Parts: sequence; structure tokens; C-alpha cells
Amino acid sequence: MSSAESSRVLEFRIHPTNPDQSADDVRRLLDEAIQEAVAEASDVERARAEIPGAFAGVGETLVILVVLLGKAAVGGVGAAAGKHFYDAVLKPRLQRKNLVPSEAKERPAGGKEAGADK
Repeated sequence: MSSAESSRVLEFRIHPTNPDQSADDVRRLLDEAIQEAVAEASDVERARAEIPGAFAGVGETLVILVVLLGKAAVGGVGAAAGKHFYDAVLKPRLQRKNLVPSEAKERPAGGKEAGADK
């Protein structure tokens, strides 16, 4: 099983409701929400967020979320597992931390051919 088969890449935006939050505050809240969501989700082994470019602190920030699925989620349900993790588990946690998330879009995993490394 390759890592491309066992991982999903999602793209979404977050908007902090507190304009006084620093980039470090937003990153900390995002990381906390991800750690809590992974601890709850039985079909996700790990997840990490990348914020490409500079964080301005105001407005929306692009987040690339890489979700490593457990063996039970790979296969026919793998594609839905990443989106389910975001919608049902991570998104409510982000909202409770006053980070307003957009809908997530799945991106092709694997990098260069998909342009994910830019």
C-alpha cells in the first residue's frame, strides 16, 4: 500500500473571528484542533496542516491538510474517509476554537503532477 493510497489531501480556508489573534495563535489553535480530531477518529492515524505562503493575520488563510488513513479506511471508503474526518470531526473543533472553516476540497495526493508542492 503506497502513501498516496493511504492518504488524502484536503484544501480549505480558515478565518479567525478574533482580529487580534497572531499567526502563532491561529497556528496553535489549528494544531490543537487537528490533534483532538485525530485522537477521536478511529480511521485516521495522523494529520498535519500546512499553511502555504505568509500568514497575514487578517482575512482567510489557506490550509492544506494531509490525512493519513488507517488500514480500515483504505480501499473503497478511503476517498470518503478524508472528507468525513474534516466535516464530522475536525470542522466542529475549528469552529469551537473560533476559527471559521470553509468547505474542504480534495486535492490529488502525490505532489508534482498535481502541483501540490507549489
